[in-house]
Amino acid sequence: MWLKKSFLVSLVVLLFVSMSTPQSQVNAEVTSDDPLAQLEDSVKFQLEKLVEVTDKKEKSRWVKRAEKQIQKGQVKIYSTELDFENAKVFTYKENDFHSVTIPVSSEKHHEISNVALHFLKPGKVESYSEILIQKSEIDTFQTIAYINGEVTFNEVTDEMFYTAAEYFDSQDGAISTMGFSFSGFVKCLGLPSIVGWQLGNICAIACLTGVLCLPCLAVALGMSTGAIATCFYLNW
Repeated sequence: MWLKKSFLVSLVVLLFVSMSTPQSQVNAEVTSDDPLAQLEDSVKFQLEKLVEVTDKKEKSRWVKRAEKQIQKGQVKIYSTELDFENAKVFTYKENDFHSVTIPVSSEKHHEISNVALHFLKPGKVESYSEILIQKSEIDTFQTIAYINGEVTFNEVTDEMFYTAAEYFDSQDGAISTMGFSFSGFVKCLGLPSIVGWQLGNICAIACLTGVLCLPCLAVALGMSTGAIATCFYLNW
């Protein structure tokens, strides 16, 4: 049971491609006006299609391909502190896509920030996303979303910025469950509700396109700490 839930935790985090899903199917699953509810519906709909690549050699090949694309400037990525060692690779049951998600790791970024590249062929990136929860110039939370190198969302809040590690330190490492939901995950991490709504809106919009749902949801794949993984485990 633990292995099964752990696997789902890893998949649910691929906060970001229903590349083979017909538009009608996606819209049929997303019926609520609540962005977070839309996100949850779409994630559940996509989970069963994902398979995490665990073979070390195969995983390494895809991660290196992603790194090469970024280094050569074949994709427009704004983050410079990418944690390739903690990257994850996923395949899809219904097509030949491979997705590589790389956490953005710095003191100015919340741990769920990440970059996701989606390949149809080894040397060709079909689409990519970059979701950043970072410290603004006034030291508050700022949420930025890039799809294929173009900014699609950029908002600064009034809430003072902190990382997940800082939040859990302030709570003496306590982790609480808020129910089986994305909003529960956000609350578990201690993220301000406004940031949760921003993520919900970004993901709901992406999911409605029928093309970039999971690239958005890959936000969760940016996790690199046990506490964040536990929040997913408790809330999905």
